[in-house]
Amino acid sequence: MIADFVRDIGTGYGTYIVWNKSFENGRNSDIGSLHPEYAELFASINEHTFDLMDIFKNNLYFHPDFGGSASIKKVLPVLTDISYKDLAVGDGGIATDLLQKIIS
Repeated sequence: MIADFVRDIGTGYGTYIVWNKSFENGRNSDIGSLHPEYAELFASINEHTFDLMDIFKNNLYFHPDFGGSASIKKVLPVLTDISYKDLAVGDGGIATDLLQKIIS
């Protein structure tokens, strides 16, 4: 699966847009530690990552319905018609467990 990801993204340059950069970059660092042959690529991805949450965390865009939160669970339903409540799996821990079952 990592090889497929690497094939699909190419050299790792560009901008990677995420929500919660510290979490995502931590996972990339974990992958680099577990698979040293990809460590340089995932370090490059981390260097080129933009955290979309910063826009909301720094109040560059705000809405009263965010309730003072920059959580995607609060922001997403205000800006779109998508809500975590409507997802079959709306909890990250459960999603992780399900992913482990899929890849095992």
